[in-house]
Amino acid sequence: MKYQRLSHHSQFGFTTLELLLAAAIFLSLIGVAFQFTVSSLSVQGRESQEVELQQNVRAAMQLIAQDIRSSNGLHLINSPNCQIGSPCSNSNQLSTISASGEITLVREPVNSSFSNSTQTRVCDARAYPNGSTAILMNATKNSVDSSPLDITGRQINRNLNQPCNFVNSDIINHNPVSGTWTDRSYISKAVVASYFLGPDPIDSSRTALYRRTGLANQGGQSGLVAFDITNLDIQYGIAAGANLTFYPDLATAAAANPGWSDMPNSALPYIGNSVEIIKVSLTGETREAKVKTVVNGHAYYNRAQFSLSQTVELRR
Repeated sequence: MKYQRLSHHSQFGFTTLELLLAAAIFLSLIGVAFQFTVSSLSVQGRESQEVELQQNVRAAMQLIAQDIRSSNGLHLINSPNCQIGSPCSNSNQLSTISASGEITLVREPVNSSFSNSTQTRVCDARAYPNGSTAILMNATKNSVDSSPLDITGRQINRNLNQPCNFVNSDIINHNPVSGTWTDRSYISKAVVASYFLGPDPIDSSRTALYRRTGLANQGGQSGLVAFDITNLDIQYGIAAGANLTFYPDLATAAAANPGWSDMPNSALPYIGNSVEIIKVSLTGETREAKVKTVVNGHAYYNRAQFSLSQTVELRR
């Protein structure tokens, strides 16, 4: 009987060359898969940062617009010493004031004038603790004079079982105000909201958007609204006839309209009460540089940016 001799290849399986070739192919596939995975994760991370940035900017804009729409009385606050973080309405920060619904009647002599007064007699001062904010309103048939109040103290003297009058009343202490008392003078508790850019608490080289409440440092509180906001731009629209003109701040608006003042407590009419529309623009950028551009053969990585503008009409 004859037997067929087995070849060397059949006896010992794959050759060393074949194994090396297979390993090289396998490693190449692994490398391609790894590069694809890293690239996918990088793209996903970049897109995630951009989506988060857009969400932050939109949420911040919604909060600002809500404060503008709910503002009443003075609508806008301005200060002679307009510094970052103080209640000011200029090109890079915005301060609105809105009533909370708690009102107390003033019990001062009707038709008597007052100058730099720091005390006001009211029917009930219990809702106005030290550090709170209010609006003083002196209403007449044709107009309403209003002034922001920074409450510095109170005296609870009234007997609630007796009618409220000049003698039987509480006293509210506040910043100096001037005007004339009417038979419809009252004080309304209020909220002042100021938006401005400040240093990022984590990375001081970057900026974040803050919302501060209160008129003075005594009662003011700041809260962070959104990280990575790089620009806040405010423009104030005032109608002159059929035309609407936008100004970068209230001081510029007052200078362009003789007979008006940019200060709420001035003897002249307050220009802030003539603002009909406010245009707000926000810009943010991602924390990490992920956008690649090539200039003259050199690669540069920039942070992705997102800008949003909204025009909000003031309620009258």
